[in-house]
Amino acid sequence: MRQEKILLAVSDTQIKEQLKDTLKSSGYMVYTVGDGASALRLSKSIVPGAAVVDEVLSGINGMTVSDILAGEGISPVIIMATAGTYRATGTHRDGIAYLIKPVSNYTVLETLNSLLKHERKMGVPTGKTKKPGGKPDLRRQLNAAKSYLMENEGYTEEEAHRYIQKTAMDFSISMEQAVQNIIDMYKNKKGCHKTT
Repeated sequence: MRQEKILLAVSDTQIKEQLKDTLKSSGYMVYTVGDGASALRLSKSIVPGAAVVDEVLSGINGMTVSDILAGEGISPVIIMATAGTYRATGTHRDGIAYLIKPVSNYTVLETLNSLLKHERKMGVPTGKTKKPGGKPDLRRQLNAAKSYLMENEGYTEEEAHRYIQKTAMDFSISMEQAVQNIIDMYKNKKGCHKTT
């Protein structure tokens, strides 16, 4: 059986190294990053079997990274979040398992093992999560579009959101269509330029 690729996105170096050691000693091939943009870039090149993401990441936060990874079907996600974040976001989101911090390395490992076992049982190919209806919801798409703008154009999250709203108004299209156009543009490796 081949080694399962795991993306580990944690900004705290000590926690990241401890988790990496725990996962590697259990037979996983672990790729580590410390910020949100790097997590998204690396996930698209390695297509991990699962991702373990801390909610606290520089640049693009862990919640947005998780939404994109699960929403675009790149990989299922275990997110390490505070109790407050967990309550604010709800108890269930497709493709995302929550662990409330502080969390032990053993708990992360056991959750990862269960998640991957469930994915295999459901017949989901490695590195691809199931998407209900074959399409992520608008919130996930909006987060993905904002992420592309933040990563490629240097926008803050607020600037990216305003840009999307302005695009929808300027072209008399729905917000959903503006979001989809931005996602398509970056997926096709076309550029857009920051406007004031």
